[in-house]
Amino acid sequence: MEKFAGYGFNKSHAAAYSLLAYHTGWLKVHYTAEFFCANMTVEMDNTDKLKVLFEDAQKNFGLTFEPPDVNRGAYRFEPISDKVIRYGLGAVKGTGQQAIEAIVKARADGPFTSLYDFCVRVDRTRLNKRTVEALIKAGAFDSLQLNRASLVASIDRAFEFAATTEANANQGGLFDMDGSHAASTQEPDLVEALPWGVKERLTYEKTAVGFYLSGHLFDEVALEVRRFVRRQIEELIDAREPQLLAGIVSDFRVINGQRGKLALFKLDDKSGNIDARADEALINTHRHLLKDDELIIVMGKLQPDRFSGGLQLTVQQKWDLP
Repeated sequence: MEKFAGYGFNKSHAAAYSLLAYHTGWLKVHYTAEFFCANMTVEMDNTDKLKVLFEDAQKNFGLTFEPPDVNRGAYRFEPISDKVIRYGLGAVKGTGQQAIEAIVKARADGPFTSLYDFCVRVDRTRLNKRTVEALIKAGAFDSLQLNRASLVASIDRAFEFAATTEANANQGGLFDMDGSHAASTQEPDLVEALPWGVKERLTYEKTAVGFYLSGHLFDEVALEVRRFVRRQIEELIDAREPQLLAGIVSDFRVINGQRGKLALFKLDDKSGNIDARADEALINTHRHLLKDDELIIVMGKLQPDRFSGGLQLTVQQKWDLP
């Protein structure tokens, strides 16, 4: 170890890293929006890093994000002002650069007016139904229609309408005497569907973006929960007495421990998250509660996490909100 230290990280290497850290630190302070746009574009495919950057920008630098929008967004993250970033459509899972470039190209003739207009104008050889569904779930069509459930239910109808419109336009070349074919392609109504509730909307949003973008599942219950669970996760300190906490379960998995099955998950109350664990007895008793995107109230003991250097919560009791 001592011999390696003599050359493994020499002065020139350390100096180069220091200079790089200084340059990036300066950019982050003086060109904050541009700094985050560049970093988030680079990390587009890494949801975990994207979430860290997103939260850092909001909490520590006061930046706000314009949500994904097919009428405004491009592939990359873009700074609109010193404090506002336009979300990159390329960060929506299941899109891809070709599809987004096709959307931007079609939009050059003017903004899209509906889902049907979108499907007619965008090159469908570079865009499939799965991509459109992901964009809807991410909220990229909210400026055209707020009922995401109705939009998703109408995707097949929109693609059929686009194919019919294209066929009519080609046929119209043979009969250019009048404009009757253009008039016959009247947009049908969207499929009627009950709008998604907050939980359903955010859960779908998470599948498309990787995390909650337009809100947080905890928002729905925060007012009620904070009447009796006073302490937020970000305020936690290492203490011997049990702590009462509330949060949404994420990254849930079960492993085989030394004393039977062990549930590992994150507890997230929007202020922050903490790694938590529950033993087999709790898993069996609260099987309906211990799953991703569920709200739980827990009593547990904090202890230092040897691996992360932070804190870990060992859950002793668990309840649902009622």
